[in-house]
Order: sequence, then C-alpha cells, then structure tokens
Amino acid sequence: MEKRVVYRIYCNEFYNENEELTVQFICGTAFLKKHESEKDIDIYGCSFNAKEKRLLKIGKYVEFKNNVSEEELELPINIAVKKAECIKLNKEEQKDFYGTMADAGGLRLFLQIFLIAGGLFGIGMALTCLIICVVIGTIFGLFSYIPEMLKEIPWGLILAIVWIGFGGAMAIIELLVKRK
Repeated sequence: MEKRVVYRIYCNEFYNENEELTVQFICGTAFLKKHESEKDIDIYGCSFNAKEKRLLKIGKYVEFKNNVSEEELELPINIAVKKAECIKLNKEEQKDFYGTMADAGGLRLFLQIFLIAGGLFGIGMALTCLIICVVIGTIFGLFSYIPEMLKEIPWGLILAIVWIGFGGAMAIIELLVKRK
C-alpha cells in the first residue's frame, strides 16, 4: 500500500538595515486522499488539521550575521526537511530547533514541573477546600463552627499530598513524553 504524501516547505526571508538575514521555515505535511492531487495542496492548507491529514510546523526565526555561508544554512534546512517529513530530530537539531528546554536534564525538568505544576495545583486545591468548608458551614447555618472546622483540617497535609501526587504525576508524564 502506497502512502500519498505531499511535503511543502516555505521559507520567509527578512533583511534588516544592517543587511542581516533572518530566515523562518514553515513546514507542511499533507496526507492525500484518493481524489486529491499534489497541485491542490499548499502550505496554508496544512494549517487546518482535516482529521489528522494535515500537519503544520512553524520554525523559529534564525538570524545570520553579514555573509551567510552554505554551512550555516545547512542545519536549519535539514531541520525543516525532517520536520516536514515527520522524522525525529537528533540532539543537535533538537537543541537548535527547540532552544534550551531540549537539553534540559531529566532531574531539572522533573523538579521544574514538580515544583511549579504541583505547587500551583496544591495551593489551588487547598483554597478550594477552604471555600467549600465556608460554603458548607454557611448553607447549614453553622457559622460558629466555621473557625473550628478550619482549625481542625490538616491544611499542610492536604497541600503536601496534592503537591506530591499531582506534581509528581505530571513530572513523570513529562519525562515519559520527552523520552519518546
């Protein structure tokens, strides 16, 4: 069974007053249906997903100082071709395409996700529990019990459990996604 695929790569070039070149590659992949021809597909048609039949990847702006050699253009062009053909990038290409997060170590990434996502969700969950306690006390007319209820709930334990549970789960999922 032959797959019918069209790859489109558009190159946007910009020059500034210092004659420095800035290039951006837009990569499109279109999986053709039986009735479609290659002439019907352009890069802008790839911006619409069409039931997973169209993919569009917009590269970052690459700046070149003064005279541009072929060697300097080779890496961004190879990245654009691989992105259009849905081929996995190697480490050097990932670092160039994604920036600093591509080379973030596993432990560093784990801690960032764990601290930020887990902390924000834990604080939000603790505040939600606080609001629920006040609302329940107000609905049942137990205004005098609200301060006592708020003192007896282990807020630190709730925050720690949610922080570790949610933050840890999100960090592990992020590491698994990064591996693949």
